[in-house]
Amino acid sequence: MSFKPLHIPDHLYFITYGLVEWLSLFSDPTYASIVLNSLDWHRKQKRILLFSFVIMPTHIHWICKPQDPYTINEALQSFASFTAHDILKELRKNRRND
Repeated sequence: MSFKPLHIPDHLYFITYGLVEWLSLFSDPTYASIVLNSLDWHRKQKRILLFSFVIMPTHIHWICKPQDPYTINEALQSFASFTAHDILKELRKNRRND
């Protein structure tokens, strides 16, 4: 069974992203800043209107509204991809330095 993605242009969306195994990755300012930079980039590129956010050690919450021509699905996919790639790059770099 498949579901059609839901996008209602006038709605605000409450988004939550959690880390695998609830790792406390975002307690490290290096990784928290990646999330901040990603949210800021998406805001400046007018992909989302960002109303509120909180970064906790194991997860993040934010409230946004996608901006035309982007759907909520496109905004979330872009944010997740952008953020995950930067976090993985930083984790690999730090692992090499251990």
